[in-house]
Amino acid sequence: MEGIDVSGVSSWSGTQLRPLDLILSDLSPMTSGRRFVIGGDFNASVRFDDYYRAGSRGSAFTKWFLKAKDAKWRAAHPKFHAGEQRTLFRPGRDEPYQLDHFFTDDQTWDSLTGCDVIAVPYLNEFTDHAPLAMEW
Repeated sequence: MEGIDVSGVSSWSGTQLRPLDLILSDLSPMTSGRRFVIGGDFNASVRFDDYYRAGSRGSAFTKWFLKAKDAKWRAAHPKFHAGEQRTLFRPGRDEPYQLDHFFTDDQTWDSLTGCDVIAVPYLNEFTDHAPLAMEW
């Protein structure tokens, strides 16, 4: 993040800023008080906290999700599923992580009728991530 103005950006993981800190810092003002859908490959999973040693680069992701919630970002997938669903499929690895997420405002979240990881034939020929679909 060298050369990027990060003054005023707080980190969820201690003193070292991460890209997720910048995403939330940059997008929160744009979403505040508005209807929105933000989604994609966040490279973040609540399950990281279960699999990585506390204090390591892969830990404390739950804190980022709580920080997103404080910014009034509602995670769409948990409305319909207990826990995460796997969206990362790298050859030779059994990684149970959901790295892809949709977030919405409260009003949009209330009107959601579904948010699912979609099983796609031949997925691994095109990408290592499963698509996530949201309906309302």
